[in-house]
Amino acid sequence: FPQLPSLGPEQLGTARSLDQIVALLTTGGDADPKGEAPRDGAPTSDSAVRRHFIATAELPPIDRAVRPFGDQPVAVVLGIGVFDDRAQAIAEALRADGWRVAESTRPVVDAPDATDHSGAPSDDSVVPEPMDLCVMVLPTGTDEDASAMGGLAETAARLEEAILAAGTVVEGLVTRAEHTGRRAGLVTVTAVDGHLGLAPADVLRGCGPLPDAVSASVAGVGGLVKTVAAEHPALFVRALDVDERLDAQGCARHVLAEITDGATDVVEVGIDAAGRRRTLVPHRGHHRHSSTPIAENPEVDRLTADDVVVVSGGARGITALCVEALAERCDARFVLMGRTLLADEPEWARGVADAGLRAAAIAAMASSRPTPAEIGRSCAAVLAGREIAALLRRLGTDGSSPRVRYVSADIADAESVSAALAPLRAEITAVVHGAGVLADAPLMSKTRDQIRSVFAPKLLGLGALLDALGADADDSPLRSLVLFTSVAGLYGNAGQADYAVANEALVRFAARWKARHPDRHVTAIDWGAWDAGMVDESLRAHFVARGVTLLPPEVGVRAFTEQYGQHRRDDTAVLIGEDASLCPTIEPDRSVEVVRSLTELARQPVLLAHRIGAHPVLPATFAIGAMIGVAERSAPGRTIRRVEGFEVLRGIVFDDAPLEAPNVEIVPAQGRLVASITTAADRGPVPRYRANLFDSAPGPDRSVVALPDDFGTGASGNELYCDAVQFHGPALQGMRQIWRPSPDTVIVECSRPQPVDPKDDSVIIDAYRGALHDSVLADLVLQVPPVLGHQLRGGAWLPLGVGAWTHLHPLPDTDPFLVVAGHPRVADTRVICDVTVYDTAHTMLAHLGDVTVVTTADLSDKFSDSVRQWNP
Repeated sequence: FPQLPSLGPEQLGTARSLDQIVALLTTGGDADPKGEAPRDGAPTSDSAVRRHFIATAELPPIDRAVRPFGDQPVAVVLGIGVFDDRAQAIAEALRADGWRVAESTRPVVDAPDATDHSGAPSDDSVVPEPMDLCVMVLPTGTDEDASAMGGLAETAARLEEAILAAGTVVEGLVTRAEHTGRRAGLVTVTAVDGHLGLAPADVLRGCGPLPDAVSASVAGVGGLVKTVAAEHPALFVRALDVDERLDAQGCARHVLAEITDGATDVVEVGIDAAGRRRTLVPHRGHHRHSSTPIAENPEVDRLTADDVVVVSGGARGITALCVEALAERCDARFVLMGRTLLADEPEWARGVADAGLRAAAIAAMASSRPTPAEIGRSCAAVLAGREIAALLRRLGTDGSSPRVRYVSADIADAESVSAALAPLRAEITAVVHGAGVLADAPLMSKTRDQIRSVFAPKLLGLGALLDALGADADDSPLRSLVLFTSVAGLYGNAGQADYAVANEALVRFAARWKARHPDRHVTAIDWGAWDAGMVDESLRAHFVARGVTLLPPEVGVRAFTEQYGQHRRDDTAVLIGEDASLCPTIEPDRSVEVVRSLTELARQPVLLAHRIGAHPVLPATFAIGAMIGVAERSAPGRTIRRVEGFEVLRGIVFDDAPLEAPNVEIVPAQGRLVASITTAADRGPVPRYRANLFDSAPGPDRSVVALPDDFGTGASGNELYCDAVQFHGPALQGMRQIWRPSPDTVIVECSRPQPVDPKDDSVIIDAYRGALHDSVLADLVLQVPPVLGHQLRGGAWLPLGVGAWTHLHPLPDTDPFLVVAGHPRVADTRVICDVTVYDTAHTMLAHLGDVTVVTTADLSDKFSDSVRQWNP
């Protein structure tokens, strides 16, 4: 039924009956986490459930893609509401770069009954078809005198137009990408803070007076861009947020750079006034972020009997379950706000069990010939009333001063909310904003009414609550604000552009509100999909097949209550659940070629520690890391697990010659990726390194070198460096102990070297890593085969190639690991051996087959020269 929305795991997790599925399909239903309570006996496995901290992380410089767009590319620059200086500068910069550019402005429709402009852009500009790129520029500021609801309504109107505009262009962009076989893309541009709306308070204060929280919410447009990525993985997408202090021309330069980025794992990029790039973590690519386990027995010490907590959407389903768990752990009082009117049940429902409601409704309404949707809504209303009444009974409403009360209000109606809360305004100290609605549909099918139905409870509802409580005033009693948001916003989710945008806007609001009110508890909780409702074993298996891990309700409520512990006071935005998208996408295999600048790397202490003789040399593991990194970041979700046939051909030496930026090329070919690094020369490309990359790995084979059960006490690994068996400087000295259990085997304990210079920039080094490949730790692994070569033949040895490098697990970042080299095959100037890497529990982490090390007559002298550089 194409006219009906598709239901994803968030919605299915809220429905317990056919009636509720019908209600979801016909009305959009209530949004998770305000779903139905879980079934009895739901599984309790929580191995994948953690609290992930949402933050920004710095990105390395762009790897510039070679000719990413087709010949004579066409762009549309679209201003949302106004075609401002930034939009004009972007259009001019694109023209100067050889683009054909059309300019257009899409007016913002404020009134609910205004003309729908969801078709083509609304001015007289000619929008060319086909187009290769659409750049949407969204203004940031709002009326300084507006209420919270007024400001959020203004922002919501802009975001609404952005969603509708995107729906009009994505089909043409997809067609263009298919036709040219090259890049086509959608880019949004905001100027919030250069941190995607998540700038910390100290950064904001350094820029002048703190902007209001509403102004940051427009950065929620990133939810739209991530949804486009989920629905149309072939498109290049980017949500770009620049520091508002950057002038229009500076903004335009960054736009032109970003659209040529070879990496597509990153969807959101913030650029600060100094030009530093950031993205949001966690995201769909491989990037490290912080997380903690969920407490088994969380302590609530921030709510007392003096607190009154108002909860929107809090009388039913998962939100109610959270409130009930919180009430068990503190003495606060609660005001539950919902749309449902508590009234007597219709006569046909009285005394009828839940399971019999549908039959009773059909019998009672037979004369009017109701539709299934009408029957579903009638039954859902009865069930909602029963659920609310049951919750109130469990929480206790007896006595002259009940602990919990229920008020009915339209959360998006300021007057309704204000009237409902007026008697308690001076007492309310905490808000949990859990209200939400879904109206799923593909982006190209989204209507204005659907978007508004989603935005109203999330965005306008928050504004109505804060205005009703006078929350922005310094003397407001409100000291805690918790917003229920969603993994659908963090990662994007097919069919949920409006829901993703609304949730991402709330996350930005929370971050800015916390910056303005640092003494208050402010947290946005991105919930994963709950294991509840209609999620039976077969549906759970479907989710598992898609790689989706559901959130056990008992774990979710523990995580919620833990947010009210003193130690969680400064958690501004967290993800509760698995750090993975609800709809993992598979990027199509395509060739990619990028140009990588070595300028920043050349300054890094790690590179300077890799000096052979007079000049630094690019470590082989960094060349491998560059190829793996480009392969993974150009295809989100890809993990390289095996490298075969790696060869150092000419290498890259950082000598006095001009530093040439190499090209890194990845070409799919018969189940593998052919990777190469070359530099340009008059006679054609000069090959430097090459390898074959695989995203799967066979099990252990003959190349595995066993770890002896007992290998005694080792000698100091430092002697290997001081005696010029190895040449590495302190920044790469990670061999700690060495054992020689036999003439043809060496075992070395390694661990990450400590930084020797504060200038060591891990962001630059991160450009040379993959999900399972850490170039610095991998270099320690390749330091061991030359030690075996020295043990067998004396002299100095260098690694020249690896037959097969299989990554089983990441090497430990802080703990030591063991590298075993053995099975040597010896020639005059060449030794081939096998290497296996273990952790201290003797779990195999990696194995390398056919590692080739070579020696030359003058190599020992060069190693000695290198050692004298750091140990004169």
